[in-house]
Amino acid sequence: MVIALGGGVISDIAGFAASIYMRGISYISLPTTLLSMVDSSIGGKTGIDFDNTKNLIGSFHNPSLVYMNFGVLKSLDDTQYISGLAEVMKYGIIIDRGLFNYIDENKAEIVSRNSVVLEKIIRDSVGIKSKIVAEDEKEAGLRQILNYGHTFGHAIESLCNFSLPHGHCVGLGMICAANFSHNMGGMSMSQVQRITSLLDFFGLPIKLPRQYNLRAEDICDMMRKDKKAKDGAITLIVSHKIGSVEIINDAKQDAVINAIESIL
Repeated sequence: MVIALGGGVISDIAGFAASIYMRGISYISLPTTLLSMVDSSIGGKTGIDFDNTKNLIGSFHNPSLVYMNFGVLKSLDDTQYISGLAEVMKYGIIIDRGLFNYIDENKAEIVSRNSVVLEKIIRDSVGIKSKIVAEDEKEAGLRQILNYGHTFGHAIESLCNFSLPHGHCVGLGMICAANFSHNMGGMSMSQVQRITSLLDFFGLPIKLPRQYNLRAEDICDMMRKDKKAKDGAITLIVSHKIGSVEIINDAKQDAVINAIESIL
């Protein structure tokens, strides 16, 4: 048995190794970061970066056990801690408006790492992801909605040579997705601003740091390498209002570039 003690990278590497050694052995996950608790430790998706592309090689291999001790979250530095908050917000945006409202109403307690509030948002996040994975383990359809913000975010992460934390990239990706929807006549500007303001409150970037000097066209081109892309067409997960989600299978390049420019 393999034991994965650490954050998302550790659980991904350990899970992937367990999935291919002797055609698959058991592993357990002991996540120590907020990001790994609400995302990578749940659902059995394991992967490693390859060819400067996020999670290009991977497998589906569920852990035999996941154990979370919320006390370890107090040991995280601020950068690692807030990185996980983008993933928690994601669940509220795509499927649970009540969770999003709770996060917004308790944002100060979340920043101060209030144990009661943290347990609530982690349990809700894990419950949402577990339910989706149970219905679509191999990401044939429904599970794709968990990639909200990730198509933009993974492209940014790859082009930044993985020096910008995953949660920061996902947060930027969610701003792009929200603006994409607004530009298409979907999400209201007030909701776009609400998402952006909450990310900003948590200390997550709402603009791509200038030192990366990326062009919208470069990010768009990288998005075509996303696992959901088919024949060069970009698939996007879009929310037209907080608490709902839609899969768009052929997002138009001009609209994608326009959305990316909102963070540049």
